[in-house]
Amino acid sequence: MSLPFARLNDSSKTQTFESGITFSIEDIDRELAKKYLAMNFENNRRPAPRAISNMVESMKNGDFHLSWDCLAFSDENVLVNGQHRLNAIIQSDITCKFFVIRGIPHQTIKCFDTGNKRKQADRIAVAGTPMHPKACAIIKLALTDYKSKFSGLESRYGYQRYDDFIAELYRKHNEYFEKLEADGYFKPKYINNTVATAFKIFLEIVVGKFKYSKDELPYDMSAYDRSVLWIELVTNGYSNNTDWNPTIDMAPIKLKEYLIKRRERNETMYGLVAYKYYLVAANYFMRGKMTTGFRIDNVKNDPFSNFINLNSTNGK
Repeated sequence: MSLPFARLNDSSKTQTFESGITFSIEDIDRELAKKYLAMNFENNRRPAPRAISNMVESMKNGDFHLSWDCLAFSDENVLVNGQHRLNAIIQSDITCKFFVIRGIPHQTIKCFDTGNKRKQADRIAVAGTPMHPKACAIIKLALTDYKSKFSGLESRYGYQRYDDFIAELYRKHNEYFEKLEADGYFKPKYINNTVATAFKIFLEIVVGKFKYSKDELPYDMSAYDRSVLWIELVTNGYSNNTDWNPTIDMAPIKLKEYLIKRRERNETMYGLVAYKYYLVAANYFMRGKMTTGFRIDNVKNDPFSNFINLNSTNGK
């Protein structure tokens, strides 16, 4: 595939370096932006509507200026940086000047930053494992050390050096995450603590160290259905999709009551202490254990298996 011919500013010249990388200034209008976007790489992050909308407004107000953050094409003639700005050009129908660099080694693109900062899920997608940002956050949360004294639950694994590790864990369970997303459980109303503990329920039933058979559990539903019932009961206090039994399914209701009391005391509903309550309540719910309340001070270890070395749940 060949690149469209650039329409350079009369006062600018294309600079070519020994490495084969070229650098220029181009006037990009709507039609050229469409051509460049058609060359976007397959696993690029999803465009963020809010970021594009902000750029459109700046362009219309005359506040969008030539930036040193280049539109970039790899040595495979693939657009690797600039999709948000090109989308904004299309929506605003305003021509803007851009620095354009071509010939960047394709394998380096996961290290790029842009005007709309790449998050870990974006970097992982660029490297070949497309994943929803919420799935990335859930995996990191599920890795939390129960005995930790720190409340920064996801920060440890958020560095680039852990990208391959997170991607590997995601690939082992991607079918579960893809179904959650398809069924709408990645919406903002379903907070990460709730979905991460649903993931732990699913893992434990299917491949966990304390793996349970249907005969051992006092309910007749799949591991997936049990996990999403947990999400619905914690979030809403009811389920429109599944009948639930107040005798064996009270743990999420009690958890919700506890979280509300924390909020009334101006205590955070997040952080390590709250997450421990989620874990203990989720384990009660997974086992269908009747409860009128629960404590964490007598629970010294994570009641769920460490999922790092668990088998894949795909196809199960």
